[in-house]
Formats: sequence, structure tokens, C-alpha cells
Amino acid sequence: MSACAPTVAQALQPFPQYCGNLYGNNENHGWSNYDSLQLSIEERFSHGLFLLGNYTWSKTLTTTEFVQTSTYYTGISPFQKNRNYNLARNDVPQMFNLSFGYDLPFGKGRKWLNQGGAVNRLVGGWQVSTILRLQGGAPMVFYSGYCNIPSQFAMGCYPSILPGTSALTRSKSGFDPNSGLNPLFNVNSFQPVSTFNFNSGVGAPVSNIRGYGYHNQDIAIIDNIAITERFHAQIRFEFYNAWNWHDLGGNFVNDISSPSFGDWNGGVSNPRTIQMGARFTF
Repeated sequence: MSACAPTVAQALQPFPQYCGNLYGNNENHGWSNYDSLQLSIEERFSHGLFLLGNYTWSKTLTTTEFVQTSTYYTGISPFQKNRNYNLARNDVPQMFNLSFGYDLPFGKGRKWLNQGGAVNRLVGGWQVSTILRLQGGAPMVFYSGYCNIPSQFAMGCYPSILPGTSALTRSKSGFDPNSGLNPLFNVNSFQPVSTFNFNSGVGAPVSNIRGYGYHNQDIAIIDNIAITERFHAQIRFEFYNAWNWHDLGGNFVNDISSPSFGDWNGGVSNPRTIQMGARFTF
């Protein structure tokens, strides 16, 4: 209830006697729509093999991402939620996951080298497992950091793409962040920054331009060793992002008012990580 400056913007608020924007902790605001096709295949554990694969083709539309904060990423305005109905920022149209585990057929009781003693301790008890994930890119958010709109309206400025132009300077597959040939996005294809003067723009809060997809594979190699009837050991070798794949995702400067707009911002998926461990049970 502190005093506010007597501005036209404040007078246009639903509750002008309150300074600042109001947020409800338990507010039910907005709606979403999710449609998908989901397929799966499973091979239950038999002959030492387990396999599970699934594929999802989906689309998520929403009028709001968050209702508790007001930033460039939340939407055009809580007072214009119908304009926000668009792709969700986390919409991933295609996703494939495959996981399997396999007990190698060597050692005592197995198909090959069915022997005990030192041979079994050396070649028996080995397991290999992996998780593979492939998915499409999430939609990009483009906004203008220069947004001359009174804060009372809780609005972000979103540029549209000009007709007959391409937002990309080259194909994503041909972009190399180390080549120095930046940027990937063409600022001249977007609504000019100068237009965001008491104007929120005519672009969508989430564009239909997608960042790079994601792919990753983790692998584990495990050796279970029966030293005696009571004493057992396990040695594990785990490889996260085993092939050291790098994905750029949506890590680009997306503020059209920035001199670096469209440049890669240095973000990338995690590199390969290897860890080893041992466990003894008795």
C-alpha cells in the first residue's frame, strides 16, 4: 500500500491502489494442450538380455510458462494471455530412448568358456548396459532487451520475422562456432528494435525456429567376481556421454537489441565423463 507515482500506467491497472504487480502463489492461470503418439518395445530379461525402447512424437501448446514472475520469457502480458497461446518453451517434437543390459555369455554356466576357477574369474560375470537418447530441438525465444513499456503492464517485447526473409544466415548443419563466421541468426530479418517504443511487437513469445537437437549415450561395463562363496567383488566402468558428442542446443544470444545477437554464447552439452568404482560384499 505504499505510495505510487500518479501515472497513467498505474491508473490503468486492475487494482491501481497497489504498487507493483500482484502474483498469487496458488493462482490457476492459463491452460495447456499436449498431444502425442507414443510407441514402445520391450524385451524382458531372457538369455541375459533386457531391452526397452520408446519413441514419442508430440506437440505442446500453452498460454503461460510461469505465473509468478515477469520476465521476457514468461509471456506477452498476463492481461493478454490469449496472445501467448503458442508452442511451449520445452516442446520437443520427437524423442527416442533406448536402454538395454546384457550379461556376456562367458564363464561358468554360460555358453562359452564354461569353466570355473581362474578362467571364470577372468571372463565370467561381465555385464554391459547402455542408455541412448535422441531428441529434436526446443523452440527458440527471441525478444528485445529494449522494450519501452511501463513496468506495470508486465509485458515483454517480441519481434516478428519480416515477410520474405530468413532468420538464419546459413543452415544449422553448416554452422561451426569455431569458424568465426557468426552470427547464425540474421538480425535484419526481425522487426527493428526501434519499433519497441510503447509497442510490444507482433511476434510470438516462442518462435517456431528450433535450436539444435540433443543426442547422448551412456555406457556401463560391470564385472561381478565371485572370489569365494561369501566374498564377492564388483568393478564398474561408467562412461557418460561415451562418444563425447557436443550439442549446441539453443545456446545463442537471442536479444535482438544486443550487438552479439545470433552469436553462439559458449553453452554446450556436457563433455564425456568417465568414472570407475569397486565394491566388496561379504
